[in-house]
Amino acid sequence: MNTQSLRNRFFVLRHGQSEANELSLIASCPTIAVERYGLTTKGREQVRESVSQQHEELKKVKRIYTSDFLRTRQTAEIAAEQLGVPIENELRLRERYFGQWDGQSDQNYQTVWAADHEDASHQKWGVESVRSVSQRTLEFLLSIDNENEGENYLLVSHGDPLQILITTVAGTDLRLHRQIRPLQTAALRCLADQEYLLS
Repeated sequence: MNTQSLRNRFFVLRHGQSEANELSLIASCPTIAVERYGLTTKGREQVRESVSQQHEELKKVKRIYTSDFLRTRQTAEIAAEQLGVPIENELRLRERYFGQWDGQSDQNYQTVWAADHEDASHQKWGVESVRSVSQRTLEFLLSIDNENEGENYLLVSHGDPLQILITTVAGTDLRLHRQIRPLQTAALRCLADQEYLLS
């Protein structure tokens, strides 16, 4: 698919710096991360600044949908306060599950991403596959897009799910999701903007 086929405009926002980021830990298990590893003071400031910088574009946002992890909920709450719009939790925007690497050093992302580059369907180490993340995030996006037209929405999620969703919407090979310019903490993008895609 491509963004021209979308009936609505979607912005995506990665959560601000979290306590897990500060500790260099992977925090992908819902039973832990829904209640733990919220935003740091720096992370809160990042979100405020990111939303403020693009407030003019975001002022038409109708609703914010967020992963229910603590770090994303807190990010969505800050954005909602600045924009004056409601928030809704959406499980399909949750972090990618990193299997046996959960709770371990975030250096292990590199191991998973190297395997992703070979096979978007792999589930090595109990990791959720890129293809699975692509399917659930796209399914959610289309469920909103099919119900409305001409609206603006903000999706708050995590690095891998957003990278993978951007790759999916762009119609790019899923194995290449890490070749898109990475979303840093509190990075905000519009799905229609594709200047960050690698050719």
